[in-house]
Amino acid sequence: NWNVIRDMSSSFNVSNGEFTAPRDGTYTFLLTFNFNSTVINDASRVESQFYNPVSNTVLASVYKTFGQSMTGTSDDAGFTRSTQAGGSSTVTLTLTAGTRVVARLLHNLVTTGSVPLRVTTDSSDPANPDDGFNNLTIIEH
Repeated sequence: NWNVIRDMSSSFNVSNGEFTAPRDGTYTFLLTFNFNSTVINDASRVESQFYNPVSNTVLASVYKTFGQSMTGTSDDAGFTRSTQAGGSSTVTLTLTAGTRVVARLLHNLVTTGSVPLRVTTDSSDPANPDDGFNNLTIIEH
């Protein structure tokens, strides 16, 4: 469900989320993300990967760790509380023309299952509280 604001080189494929480097050069990728609120495991982490689906390789990884949350353990006096997890990742890569890159997130925020990202359900509503939290910006230098 990508919503492209501007793609001056037509290098981003909306249907699969792949960026294809139009030329040999240096590219900076900035990914911001925000998950739906949930009870988060203590000492959990999110790994942002910038991945090449053709060569099946991770070009770069960025890790964000989360400290203690209210998970209902004895050190929380048995109380639980949902927490908003989010972050950002920035990497700069030297790519050859035609290299494809996909941004992906891996997390262990919860014991089982997954936590969805906050996404805009109504892009025509500028007051939507979920609008704009998840963004990918790619800059060619």
